[in-house]
Amino acid sequence: MITREMLKEGYRQGTVELVENEHSDGVVCKISDNWFYFGGLTAEELTVDKYVQDVPEEDIIASIFEVLEEFKDSEENKDAYDYYEAVLRGDLECDLVCGETYTVTIELKANSDLSSRYLDDAISKAICKNGCEVLDASEYTITATEEPHMLIYTDGYGIVTQRLASFDAAKAEMEKEYANNTPEENDESWSEMSYCNDTNAMLYANGDNVFVWEIIKL
Repeated sequence: MITREMLKEGYRQGTVELVENEHSDGVVCKISDNWFYFGGLTAEELTVDKYVQDVPEEDIIASIFEVLEEFKDSEENKDAYDYYEAVLRGDLECDLVCGETYTVTIELKANSDLSSRYLDDAISKAICKNGCEVLDASEYTITATEEPHMLIYTDGYGIVTQRLASFDAAKAEMEKEYANNTPEENDESWSEMSYCNDTNAMLYANGDNVFVWEIIKL
């Protein structure tokens, strides 16, 4: 959680900056390489020097804090809030040697929708400590942690469900069951109607039995 004290310390150390934004419509708050609007009409109408001169530091911090609180409670801006918190805590700094090449491994949930904007920026910050020359952050490894899946099976008489640790495990189990239930001699017409793909399968066993499988993510 970002506190007023964290903002005040970042402001005094230069991590939290006031700059004139690229659209030339006033003062914005910049944390690391990203910026956002704050301060209402007062910030929009003044230059940085004039704003700092006219507005007390406590009021500046309060205005920035208010915007970040809105970010924290917003689904759309939650990634940005988490990123700013990591910057203010110093979590994205590390002791690496300038000029050396590093591989960064980042673990994400398999279905993570973390914005690539914040991911790439976080990687850059992880590779170079503040004050170093920016190193090449274009090559990195993302390790997606597995999520459980359920394999659903029916032969027309009942339904069986099986929870497996990952999609790959569920797919392997489905392919195994498909093969085990395929007759050694299956009529060509029934074979052509049968199929087994990544997430579901249907097997016509000489027209005597029909087996159906489906994989769903939990």
